Amino acid sequence: MGKKIISHISPFTFIASIVLGELLRNALYDQKIGGGYIIYTVCLWGILLFIVEYLGQKSLFLQGIFDGKPVALIKMEISTGYN
Repeated sequence: MGKKIISHISPFTFIASIVLGELLRNALYDQKIGGGYIIYTVCLWGILLFIVEYLGQKSLFLQGIFDGKPVALIKMEISTGYN
């Protein structure tokens, strides 16, 4: 089930989730940072992600920037048999 879920997310979403995990990990293990700062950081990151996802859905140009464009790895040529 894990492979199916990972294959359906965009590279941007994958990187955003890694960054969110790092923000939480660093905030939780630092004794100087309080709970309010953690909540503020998670909410701010969530709002930024929401804005980027929304803009990516509304604009094809921005979707190409955020998610990238597909590239053909294999190019097939059809031969007619006549040289």
